[in-house]
Amino acid sequence: MNRKVAAVWLSFAMMVGIVVIVVEVSEPARGAVLYVGGAGPGNYSTIQDAINASSDGDTVFVYSGVYYERIVVNKTINLTGEGRNNTIIDGNYNGSVVKIVADYVNVSGFTIRNGGAGVKPNYNAGVILNNSNNCSLNNNNFSGNYYGILLISSSHNTFEENIISENGYGILLISSSHNSLEGNILPENYYGIQLESSSNNNTLKLNNVTGHNEVGISLDSSINNKLLGNFVSDKFHGIKLDLSPFNEIVNNNVSNGNLYSIFIALSSNTSIRGNHIENNERGIELYSSHYCEVKDNCITSSGLSIALFSSSNMTIAGNNVTNGSIGIRSGQYSINNNITNNYLKNNKYGIWLTSTYQNNLMENTMIDNGIFMEGHLIKHWNLHYIDTSNTVNGRPVYYWKNRTSGIVPSGAGEIILANCTNVRTENQELFNSSVGIEIGFSSNIEIHNNTISHCWYGTYFQYSDKNNISDNIASRNNYGIYLYNSSENSVIFNTIISNEYGIYTLESDNNSIMNNHASENYYDGITLRYSNGSNIIENNVISNGRYGIRLSGSVNLSHGYNQIYHNNIINNKNQASDSTDNENSWDNGYPSGGNFWSDYQGVDEFSGPNQDQPG
Repeated sequence: MNRKVAAVWLSFAMMVGIVVIVVEVSEPARGAVLYVGGAGPGNYSTIQDAINASSDGDTVFVYSGVYYERIVVNKTINLTGEGRNNTIIDGNYNGSVVKIVADYVNVSGFTIRNGGAGVKPNYNAGVILNNSNNCSLNNNNFSGNYYGILLISSSHNTFEENIISENGYGILLISSSHNSLEGNILPENYYGIQLESSSNNNTLKLNNVTGHNEVGISLDSSINNKLLGNFVSDKFHGIKLDLSPFNEIVNNNVSNGNLYSIFIALSSNTSIRGNHIENNERGIELYSSHYCEVKDNCITSSGLSIALFSSSNMTIAGNNVTNGSIGIRSGQYSINNNITNNYLKNNKYGIWLTSTYQNNLMENTMIDNGIFMEGHLIKHWNLHYIDTSNTVNGRPVYYWKNRTSGIVPSGAGEIILANCTNVRTENQELFNSSVGIEIGFSSNIEIHNNTISHCWYGTYFQYSDKNNISDNIASRNNYGIYLYNSSENSVIFNTIISNEYGIYTLESDNNSIMNNHASENYYDGITLRYSNGSNIIENNVISNGRYGIRLSGSVNLSHGYNQIYHNNIINNKNQASDSTDNENSWDNGYPSGGNFWSDYQGVDEFSGPNQDQPG
């Protein structure tokens, strides 16, 4: 308010009896402008000379040109270039190009390039801030430096709209907090943005980090940072946190060629929300990180979508997972997790629980995938809560644990039996799931007259003995019937057709595989690996793509040898293979005989039911 206007208002106020206090505030004095380069009289020939001649509050304006020098800014000034593409400070690979050791320094409009090697403790950089606060670096180019921008024990600084390319590290913060990095473009740096050594309470927003190199954004031993709306692509690690709890990763786009999109290790209480993850090998992985939330993320075309390893008390909710191989995986010793309200589509596994327990799964919608469970301890199977609000292709998941009898209701989308006995599942039609029927630590289970198709595993047994699998049809699965560490089971009268593998046993002994029809499977009709003492009898093994019957792995004679006889082995690419220690019997002796081979060219001495007819 100028003096004349103030006097008018004072007179009016006196007339109406209002007391007005007028305070006149003067504008702050503007600093001087010192010029570098150009043709004007008195212009400085070097930037450092102008800085040395300046005072706090001054502006050093640099005209276009290439300035081969390394400068130190030790005053509160504005350092401004005429244009960032043609005003160049070149360090000639001989140390840090610009070193800032004062507060409230603003640098804009430059290309800052060719700093020296950055081996510790030299820390050479394009721009280094050392114990400098409230500075800004805006609208600059950084290239050819070991560190583009380096902060050491510097806080409340702002970096906006810089282009930082082809440096070792784009931006590195060491023990630096409350800084803002927004709208920067970082192509082709080996490391994009890295925070370490208690760099806390920083905000990284709308930065674009691209290029086929090591890490896009990395946090190491740093807490309470916010990663908001950044774009990261073509990295080994897109976003990586290590020993960094209480951070937020929100609304970022991590896409196109990252091996690990978001990788969290030893970083509890992390919030991962609303991120878009597309076309990467792996989506979100958490290792030994507890009390985290993974919510409302969209993950498409990732081989592994969400994985938890040794992570507990997690909340995984509202994520949309499509066109991936594995939806959600809980790894070793991941407990007390809430996995709710997810939409999972077209994955090998929708939710994968590996050696984990006490997980709560509710209201997950799984399309063309399901739940896959595995583990070598019984608690990995029977200490979960999985209710029928979870669905596979619109049908409920029946997870029964510790049951001693019963028949699984019809119309299931997927069936999981954990530590059960004397349970029967029959007349089900199961399709397009991770597993049709999964059995763990269970015995005397009857799997009868079911049709299972287009699953990864049609029927899967783990640590389950003395069960009966009969009269089922398994087609177009990766594995029709799979037994792992499961013995003394009966697999009889099943039709196993057009799967990748038909009947497959691994480390499973003394099973009876009899009277099955295994045909047109892409690889093997019947496979035994490291499996002993089993009987393969009276099966039709026809037109399988690799082997009709294949045995491999060493034989443990304490379980007896395998007996394979009275099978019809017809028109397989390779009729049979036995690469064990040759202790198996492919003949039941005279007069019972061996197997029928469609390509046998010899002449039998005897034939007939009793092998007593000549020819």
